[in-house]
Order: sequence, then structure tokens, then C-alpha cells
Amino acid sequence: MRALSILPLAFLAVAALTGKPANLLWLCNVCNLVLAAGLAFAWPRAVWIATLWLVVTLPIWFLDAWYVSGFELHSFPTHVAAPAVGLFALRHTPRPRGLWWQALLFLAALQLATRALLGPEGNVNAAFAVYAPFARFLPSYPVYWLANTAAFALALAAVERMLLLICSSSPR
Repeated sequence: MRALSILPLAFLAVAALTGKPANLLWLCNVCNLVLAAGLAFAWPRAVWIATLWLVVTLPIWFLDAWYVSGFELHSFPTHVAAPAVGLFALRHTPRPRGLWWQALLFLAALQLATRALLGPEGNVNAAFAVYAPFARFLPSYPVYWLANTAAFALALAAVERMLLLICSSSPR
């Protein structure tokens, strides 16, 4: 599994070479780094949390690319190949308990880091404002943030349960 860690690092390198430095703080890119670390250092929690996020956000990326930003070739490794690597790894990685809420805390910490390190330009990780396509429905950022967090909590819990059925690793 350690050798597999090269793939998410390569996906992150593609993102680094083709985008702005601020884009490296997007959840999907950070998950590539976390997945690589989890695989390299046999850290099951990191592998599971990164894969959970990569799977949960795949449809969001697809819809955003389809309706808002367009498909860019460099984003396919991060949004398509990385979840595939993570899913493959999960079949060989023991599952820690309580992953969905830990993944949610991971996003909250990343949003705080994003706010500390970047300005509102680009609204990386929706850390500063309502994501533009939702502004019509949820004009208040605190309400948007709470609704988004609740939706992610439900999605993470559902995907975690789904992955338990697919992956045969036992909980720790």
C-alpha cells in the first residue's frame, strides 16, 4: 500500500503545476495529501477520511464542472482517480470508528485554516461566502454554513455506511 501513496502525490503535483497556489487548499487537493500520508505511513484514519471526502464531493465537483466552471483536464486525477485509489485502498485498510464526524471536523479545521491563510478571493472551501449557485436560496452565510454542514454530515454518514458494505475491513 505504501507504493500506492505516489499516486495521490502525483495528482497533487498536477494541481500544483496547473493552478494557483491558493487552489492547493481546496478540500480535494488537501485530501490527496492526506490520502498519500495515510497510505505512506499506514494511517487508516487518514485513508478513510480522505476517501470519504473524495467520494462525497465527487458529485459536487461534477455538477460544478458541468454547470458552472467547466471540465478541466488537470482536475480529473484529483476528482476521479484519487477516489478510485482511495476506494481500492479501503479494501485493505482497517476502518476506525466514528469517521463521519471526524471528517466533518476535518473540514471545519480546513475552513479555519483557509480563512487564516487566504483572502476571500476565490472563496476556497466556501470559507468566506455562500457558494454562488446557492446564494439565491441561502443568502446568509451563517445559515448557508449550517445547512451545508448538516448536509455534509448526512452525506458523510451515508457514504461511510455504504463503504462499510463495500469494503470488508473490520472496525477498530
